[in-house]
Amino acid sequence: MSNAELALLGHLIVDGCTLPRHAIQYTTREDDIAQIVANLATEVFGDQVRPRIYREPGRNWYQVFLTSTQHLTHGVQSPVRVWLDELAVFGLRSYEKRVPAKVLQQPANAIALFLRHLWATDGHIGLKKTTKGHYPNIYYASSSLELASDVQSLLLRLGINAD
Repeated sequence: MSNAELALLGHLIVDGCTLPRHAIQYTTREDDIAQIVANLATEVFGDQVRPRIYREPGRNWYQVFLTSTQHLTHGVQSPVRVWLDELAVFGLRSYEKRVPAKVLQQPANAIALFLRHLWATDGHIGLKKTTKGHYPNIYYASSSLELASDVQSLLLRLGINAD
């Protein structure tokens, strides 16, 4: 997989809405992350998609709509949907999400890139204050047990033991 595919997939798996009969979109609170996702979609799909970033008035989040440039009719689907279908991750609810088998087969540098972008959505790296000072606080949060297990497996592939 290309770096752009791995990065885009990392974002879409967690904060993407990729359900049937719904616009394919990505939601974030960060303007720069929204721009990254839009740029990645253009890099992966070229002129087949026209990403559009929208900030709803009065809200503190951005939505990136990954609109197909083709007229979608019966039998003609968005290239994003086709790609996600091929990876077996299209149409999953948050508690059903998982890392595609194709990502699990990637080399260590590709896995690290994928995790970096996945972590940008639901991961945390920081310091926790205690009465004795501070200690590192690193975690990944997911409502999907399978996704959490997949992340743990990918971390192990990089030599990082996580429980």
